Amino acid sequence: WDHFTAADSYRDDVAKAKAAGARKIGEGSGNDWVRALKAERREEGKLRRRETLPLLGVAAGTSYVAALLAVAQVWGLVMAGAVLLPAIAALMGYGHREHGRRNPDLTPLVHFAPAHTAQDAPLTDDALNRSLRVAGLMTDEETLALVGRIVSTDIDASEGVFDLPDGLVYSEVKAKLEKIAGALRIDPEWLDIRQHGHPGRISVWMTRTDPYEAHRTSPLVGHTGTLNTWRVGVPVAYDKRGTVLYLPLTNVAYLIGGATRAGKGIAVRNILCGAALDPRVRIRIATGRKPAEHSHFSRVAATFFGGNSGPLRARLDHLLDALDAEINRRERILTERGKSELEEDDLGEFPIELVIVDEAKFYTDADTMGKEAEQRAARMAHIAAIGAALGILLVVAVQDPTVAIIPGPLAANLRGRWSMRVDGEKAAAAILGSGAAGKGMRPQDLPHDSPGLGIMDMPGNARIKSRAYMIDQKGAAHEVTDI
Repeated sequence: WDHFTAADSYRDDVAKAKAAGARKIGEGSGNDWVRALKAERREEGKLRRRETLPLLGVAAGTSYVAALLAVAQVWGLVMAGAVLLPAIAALMGYGHREHGRRNPDLTPLVHFAPAHTAQDAPLTDDALNRSLRVAGLMTDEETLALVGRIVSTDIDASEGVFDLPDGLVYSEVKAKLEKIAGALRIDPEWLDIRQHGHPGRISVWMTRTDPYEAHRTSPLVGHTGTLNTWRVGVPVAYDKRGTVLYLPLTNVAYLIGGATRAGKGIAVRNILCGAALDPRVRIRIATGRKPAEHSHFSRVAATFFGGNSGPLRARLDHLLDALDAEINRRERILTERGKSELEEDDLGEFPIELVIVDEAKFYTDADTMGKEAEQRAARMAHIAAIGAALGILLVVAVQDPTVAIIPGPLAANLRGRWSMRVDGEKAAAAILGSGAAGKGMRPQDLPHDSPGLGIMDMPGNARIKSRAYMIDQKGAAHEVTDI
């Protein structure tokens, strides 16, 4: 109303004129000044009311009020309240615009302080330049070029992208990571340098606290709806930057191992919870020990049994027979359709068969079971090799592994490897393959007080140190699988 009567533009001036007249200030009469201002205000109001926008607004407003009253009459005040919401939003927008027009000096200014300007910022371009010079990678005349700005990625972590000086490439910087970390006065584990786009550009992430010190809750906790384990995968762990690491349930069979209380069970629970949220997955669990650890998942599993007695080992043999027959059936049908492997569109007809063999030692240890274990391991190797492309995925979990428990042919066909802390180099080699230590994979050196901390070596996540998400057996696991 103030806008259409021009009161907003003349209110203060009229008030001043009235005050001046009361105090008899100036040569002219204050009342004359007031009358002149009011006349000018009326003319300005007339001009505003003739503008196209106000006329359209009046017409639209009248129609809107009529419609609102009709809705209230027919459907009641509840529906009328819902119909009133657009009017409130429009008035708020119009009021915001008018406020900005009348008060141009009050335009809001939002200022985002770059992370590297803070005194305690983990990463600064000056510190990084100095560290590369200390490492012998740059001369005093050379400098890194910051691309964009350094941003905070966590409470005590920041990340920046830099262009390297001419002649310096990512591989040379990566090779000197330990020296760079020393110059920055941090543990090398607290620094991560990756190629960003091309060899002359790097992404640098840095923190001043141990990124694996505390457990992080699985993103599956509180997740609503289904999960696409084929295309996206199951979120099972995170790396030092906090990036979610996914384990896709397609085309790969997995081997998970570790010492007692190292976190193998946590890893398996993450997989089971994620698989339970995808209705296209059939879960089959065979555990070599007493089944109490996975008993909760029996209600979402198509097959569940546990124990290391002769009849239960025979039951695993029957399951392997059924899987072998299913492989032959799927292979025959897909061949007739001109396909060599399963595609996501086929999952309605051929669901993912997720077969988890936990505590595999009690099924495949040739040292204690001889020929029987060797034959069973050979059959599992065959299913892992052929079944992965047909939606039949084998996940083998083992504690304190040896070559006798995971023989070469079986290990070779379990291409996805995830090792928690182990008790020696032989156990590390049994999970991650021979020569793992030479590739920088030493799970035997992981700390004892960080269950779930391990090393992944699988397609898409090659040789990555990670920690499995916390998803406890009774609480979170019940919440996720309560479907």
